[in-house]
Amino acid sequence: MRAAIERMSEAVTRLALVEERQAAASTAIDRIAQSLEKLDERLRRLEVAEPMQAKATEWVQSALWALATAAVMFVAGKAGVF
Repeated sequence: MRAAIERMSEAVTRLALVEERQAAASTAIDRIAQSLEKLDERLRRLEVAEPMQAKATEWVQSALWALATAAVMFVAGKAGVF
């Protein structure tokens, strides 16, 4: 009888340990899920902003090319090419 009680005690102890590990794993999974939700939201915002960023980049490049062309024309005019 005493041996059976000791085995049951060991089994309950092991069961408690497994339960603690499962609780820790569940907490870790919850944290990962929250992090994933935050990353999803960040990705959505970046995907919305990307077309606007591409358009702004296009405008800046066009302005730089126009400025460079004007500078070359000015230098060519001063040099007497035109």
